[in-house]
Amino acid sequence: MRTKVKLYLKGEGGDTDSITTWINLPEQEAHDHYIGKRLNIGTVADRMMKCHKVETLNVQDKKTKGAINKAPII
Repeated sequence: MRTKVKLYLKGEGGDTDSITTWINLPEQEAHDHYIGKRLNIGTVADRMMKCHKVETLNVQDKKTKGAINKAPII
């Protein structure tokens, strides 16, 4: 399984951001992997942010690359 997720991030100063990425895990494992993790999303300087919400955008079967239609986990 391969899951496309949108990660909602919050910095220590209250700033917020989001990123979209693919991960080679089933949907629930992808959510469990990111929730509570600290990520560095800085391009020049470090910008550490904590993931507080994960939204599933797409789920694919890795073998067929086809989308699996089901209700996303939020």
